[in-house]
Amino acid sequence: MKDLYSGWLMKLMEKWGVKPHKRFDMVSYMGFGCFFLALLPAIIGNELEDGAGKILLMLLMILLLAVSGYLMYQANSLWMILVLFGLGDVVMAFAIDWSNAQSVWIFAIAGAALLIAGFVLMPRQIRNTHALNDECKRLREKENAAKVRAEMQKNAPPAQETPAEEKPAPSPLEQLKEKLSLCVMLTKRSDHQQRPEDVKKQAQEQIADLQMQLGKMLLSQEKLWVLTARVPGAKPVYMGTDGRMEVFTSKELAHKACEMLAEKLHVQADVLELDGEKGIHTFFGECAYNGIGVMRLDNGTRTMCELWLKNFVSYQAEDLLEGKNCSLRHMLYRAKLYAYLRTKQPEGSDYMHALAEMGLTMTLNAYRELYQGVVYALGDKQEDERVYATEKALEVMKSWGGDIGDPIEKTTTQHLFYVNRPGETGQMDKGSVCVFTDLKHARAAQEMFAKASMPASIMAISCEELLFHASQCAGIVIDMRSLNYEILKAEFDKIRTTGALDAPVLVNLKKKEEEKKPEETPAEKPALPILRDKKKANGWTQYDYQWPGRYGFDYMVKIAQWLIWDGLEPKTLTTGSLGGKETEHIEAWQEKRYVEKSVGPEAGYLGIGGFHRYVPAPVKVYFYNQTNVVRFFVAGDGHDKGVNDFAERIAQAKLK
Repeated sequence: MKDLYSGWLMKLMEKWGVKPHKRFDMVSYMGFGCFFLALLPAIIGNELEDGAGKILLMLLMILLLAVSGYLMYQANSLWMILVLFGLGDVVMAFAIDWSNAQSVWIFAIAGAALLIAGFVLMPRQIRNTHALNDECKRLREKENAAKVRAEMQKNAPPAQETPAEEKPAPSPLEQLKEKLSLCVMLTKRSDHQQRPEDVKKQAQEQIADLQMQLGKMLLSQEKLWVLTARVPGAKPVYMGTDGRMEVFTSKELAHKACEMLAEKLHVQADVLELDGEKGIHTFFGECAYNGIGVMRLDNGTRTMCELWLKNFVSYQAEDLLEGKNCSLRHMLYRAKLYAYLRTKQPEGSDYMHALAEMGLTMTLNAYRELYQGVVYALGDKQEDERVYATEKALEVMKSWGGDIGDPIEKTTTQHLFYVNRPGETGQMDKGSVCVFTDLKHARAAQEMFAKASMPASIMAISCEELLFHASQCAGIVIDMRSLNYEILKAEFDKIRTTGALDAPVLVNLKKKEEEKKPEETPAEKPALPILRDKKKANGWTQYDYQWPGRYGFDYMVKIAQWLIWDGLEPKTLTTGSLGGKETEHIEAWQEKRYVEKSVGPEAGYLGIGGFHRYVPAPVKVYFYNQTNVVRFFVAGDGHDKGVNDFAERIAQAKLK
């Protein structure tokens, strides 16, 4: 079909007006016509005595035979001609005088070659003939049905015109769902490593535009639902170890997600209902202000996607420094949340280990952010209500760029205000220095101190100067009465050490080995995977590991599910056979949330890819059935240690 209906032959028949289902017959007729025309030069040339004339006629005959062979091949009839000519040559070999051995052998060999070629082409061309006949039959039926409909319409009485019913316009929620589906499709197209760069770039531009449109539609919804962690005295927005908050467009989906968190991760969460455009806009504005940058919308559905709040949420800055400590607030917020969630996890669980790793990562990076930035403190009352800054803080603020302006001036204040907090003995300690990440919280505290007859001025202060003042007290309290994050004096050296680092920190904790009972035989150390090969291609680095033992498909499914529970954010889930077609199952997983129910029957290999905290780049892991080989593909280079730690962690996973 592909050869018959493409190229110059198709254009020629379209020009002649040949209908699609008649083109097969037309090609057959043309092939046989050229074959019979080729016999004429042979007959005429036999009557000529001129050598040059015979040569020209022979060339014409060869050309007509070549055209005839090509057309018969397109019409799947060439094998019959080859078989007939082969039989004819074999018959001639037996019919001529056997005394001329050379002629006998020529006819016999030619006949055998033609027979072999004909029988080789026969199965393929017969299959093509059946396919062409079925297609032609379908086209004829379609044409006949069109004729019948035209005849019925021609003879039918004129129908009374009725006004077309106007379909109700889709609701904003339906429009949102449609755009979500398109966003997910474009994301997959952008992430596909085989796509050309221009296609990826175009998809990314469309995704950015959709992000903006979806964000505006979210802000106009009547109601939305958000998951919050069940913390005594507060209900902070719940975020997983990947730092995404969960937002839903229906109450049912939100409660279903709560049930899954309680069942799988032992996390008690509640559903917060956001009502009205003002309430939704205020909530997202506060989230963006506190550094929560990404939300996951309708997690667990086919239309799940991620949205960046900065693309559609704006909030008015109170001064030029507003928002400079967004990252600091975000890290402290998550560190405090993960510290509480850890207390609710079963001892030794994988999620508890992930919370410990991410909590420590957030804490250390918050220390680094604090050390390199500027915070606000309350100090002795100055002459007016201006905001003051120490010499060191002014240097840091100038490095941020922009005009500092008149409201901020130098100060020589040496006394910072602090609040009394209970010490370890239960008595009131020296207290903790109060600092704030922005002017809004600092001014609220200023009013509180003023009501207590303690007038104070607001000043910007660098971390080094803050640590000097706080060393005379019990520690530091950041954003009292909101975040209320306390850093004890024992942590000051860690703040200085972490603050000197050039790059953010990623913490990988090794699980503690269980204590061995004295009466038991000491257990052998678990076997670790061995790196056998490493190569680079098309911007990806391939790592081939020898696993501690052979495994089957049951292990492949369970380890893929374990990877998701361990924090892998899946972007692709595939199965297939070596040399065969690869099947994508990510949409099935997004609906069923279990790998075992998503991947179907047993396959030769299983691949799962996405983002994991051990490897700061896209990674895909392939498991091969009935082998001891596991293959990692990582975007870019320079991730050897992270991949090795990741491989060891997977190999030591305890599966039920």
